[in-house]
Amino acid sequence: MASIAKFDEWQTTAGIPRETVLQVKQTHLRDRYTQSIGASVATDVTDLNVTIVPSSINSRILLFGRWTGEYGAQDRSWNSVWGFKRSGTRIGDHNNPGSTLIYGMGYSSLTYYGDDSNSTGDSMTIFYVDSPATTSPLTYSIYNLPQSAYTLYTNRVVGWSGQATDYELTTSTIIAMEISA
Repeated sequence: MASIAKFDEWQTTAGIPRETVLQVKQTHLRDRYTQSIGASVATDVTDLNVTIVPSSINSRILLFGRWTGEYGAQDRSWNSVWGFKRSGTRIGDHNNPGSTLIYGMGYSSLTYYGDDSNSTGDSMTIFYVDSPATTSPLTYSIYNLPQSAYTLYTNRVVGWSGQATDYELTTSTIIAMEISA
């Protein structure tokens, strides 16, 4: 005869319901930045990071990342990838890139099919569930890794000067959500 186990609620040994959101941390960037991104270097986007202190070594961290802006040279968007770092170390990347130097978690979405590095913004969205197995503070960041060096314009298009009314301004966000295991 088969046994059946039924639960009204499954809890951790600390009495916390499993799969519960324990805390949410967010950095929402409204400021506009330009920064140099080196060739074949996973460079963190200026100020697009968030720190969270897990309450248990069994917790998972659900990450959401969204960048908006424009590349200083349009062909850089075609030859670059994005990803997350945990306290300076890349996470969630391809586990066997071979000789490929440009690998990560996602690509940018282009909003214009042609070569327009002036007034047409781009965006990127990535998600990941991390299992850091620590209760030490963790800083998660979003990086960009291009094949060639260029200037990255965050939360603005290249041509924005503060004077023109027809150039887009946007925001970027990173969220870390601790989930009980």
